[in-house]
Amino acid sequence: MSTETKDRLALRMKPETKCKIEQWYEADNCRSKNEFIERPAGCTTQTQ
Repeated sequence: MSTETKDRLALRMKPETKCKIEQWYEADNCRSKNEFIERPAGCTTQTQ
């Protein structure tokens, strides 16, 4: 088990955006929406 801590983020979005994210994370073979959000964020920080 990982000892890594994570912060929570409150996020407001339109219902259409929520629907798109739910479709995209499953289509991208992510196990969770967190994984879907963190994957590109990690790539962006590594390339800078």
